[in-house]
Amino acid sequence: MMLTVRQVAERLAISPERVRYLIAYGHLAAIDVSPNRIRPRYRIDEAALQDYIENGSRKGRTGFESCQRTPNREAMAFVEALMSRKRKR
Repeated sequence: MMLTVRQVAERLAISPERVRYLIAYGHLAAIDVSPNRIRPRYRIDEAALQDYIENGSRKGRTGFESCQRTPNREAMAFVEALMSRKRKR
């Protein structure tokens, strides 16, 4: 089953912005299902989430890395902007 960023955030008891940060920096494997790629819309496999919980990273899970979107500068900049906007509040 594929989970949304919000569902993962609830399971880990962290903010959705933090989940996006983990994805952007490669700690949590995810697939971008956004049709336009302007704003990423991630889905996280339950196995990838379980690996993150157990190992703290996506390393070690075979088969899923090949279909996950690799971190890129745009995604990292987007996450950083979200995090900084949240800090200013």
